[in-house]
Amino acid sequence: MDENKRILHTSYIFHNGRIQENLLKLLGKINAGRIAFVGCTSSTPAIITHQKTVDSRVAFITAARYFHPDLRALLIIGAEKFGLVTFDKNGEYRNYVSNSSCAPEPVISLISRRTGLISGHKGIQ
Repeated sequence: MDENKRILHTSYIFHNGRIQENLLKLLGKINAGRIAFVGCTSSTPAIITHQKTVDSRVAFITAARYFHPDLRALLIIGAEKFGLVTFDKNGEYRNYVSNSSCAPEPVISLISRRTGLISGHKGIQ
């Protein structure tokens, strides 16, 4: 991001277990002279020098609220688990519900009941 909070660069790559190799490949595409600050989530590899580390859930919530001030719910989807963050009518954090890596059904049922976003989902019978 620049000083006006505009995103300058984003990138994504499947690492296929070669995290450091692929991270260096991605970083090679960035003009390092334009980087003023590096913030990372707690899962960032130690090879990245950074000024601040925050919990990934806090990072997702902060970014979502910045770009969508009227946000009422946020679905965080990760490689092994996902969860639903809900906010009250004033936009304040209310709750977080997540699945275990083996049981997504409770969160899917919750999302379906609360939002109606998953069409035709009956939940656990």
